[in-house]
Amino acid sequence: MWECSKASLCQCPDIHWRTGAGNSFYMIESHRPKEQFSEGTKTSETNSVPGRRRWCDIVGSYSPLGLTLDKDKLPALSGVAKRERRLRRGDQYLAGLWRSTLLTDIQWRRCDYPNRIRIPDKWRAPSWSWAAHDGEARMTLDLGQQYCTVLDASVTLAGPDPTGEILDGYLILSGPVIVATVLDLDEGSFPGGTLECNGLGLHFELVCPNASRKNEDKIQIGDSLSCLRMQAGTKQPPHSLANYCLVLRKTLNSGSTERLLTYERVGDLYSKGEAIETWFTMEIQSTTLKIV
Repeated sequence: MWECSKASLCQCPDIHWRTGAGNSFYMIESHRPKEQFSEGTKTSETNSVPGRRRWCDIVGSYSPLGLTLDKDKLPALSGVAKRERRLRRGDQYLAGLWRSTLLTDIQWRRCDYPNRIRIPDKWRAPSWSWAAHDGEARMTLDLGQQYCTVLDASVTLAGPDPTGEILDGYLILSGPVIVATVLDLDEGSFPGGTLECNGLGLHFELVCPNASRKNEDKIQIGDSLSCLRMQAGTKQPPHSLANYCLVLRKTLNSGSTERLLTYERVGDLYSKGEAIETWFTMEIQSTTLKIV
């Protein structure tokens, strides 16, 4: 990195060619006056669309980079996260996401070639974090009608650094949940398949291809997956948004001794039409669940 009073530049081959302010990892220095990032920045600014966009751009540019050590995924971003934390006036940092914008932060998508998305050899982040896997992740700025509520969120730090390596983490969310069946799977350019519920099949995407999973962890045709509705889309263009669901699978340790059933995030479901209303009828009640 080169940093001076005028700009910061990076030699990283995967991001150096990006020149737009909306795509540059170093936009926080080179595309905005430094005085905008002083300790006195108001919290309301970071919760605005420009404030949220700043972190979305950082994650989008940083997430596809290859690191020598898998465990460095969060520590290598620690300096940038510390600066963002000061701008957010002590907001809680949760494995690459932020408590104040958590409902939108967890609605990230994988935007990379399947052969570049992989599960690291050792666990480094919970399944709801983009840092759990290698490969480009894109966070959304969309804010439609929210169906989900965050009841609790926590990470266990590996050391004293609140923006560094973590040992575990969980989310407790409440929202409408339906159980759907995997009808088919596709390992093409956008790995995913079809989920069926109430006689209707909808396409879903896997956050990590089946090919990257261990045999016992692979998604199979006939599996039951839970869909947690996060957001409903709007109907008025140009601001029309997609309906969004987290696709979850029960973990092996989700037994009767657990206070809440425990899930892991395995995919996402987007639907821009009204077909999803066939799934989430008025009778669907909110369910509280834990995601690790």
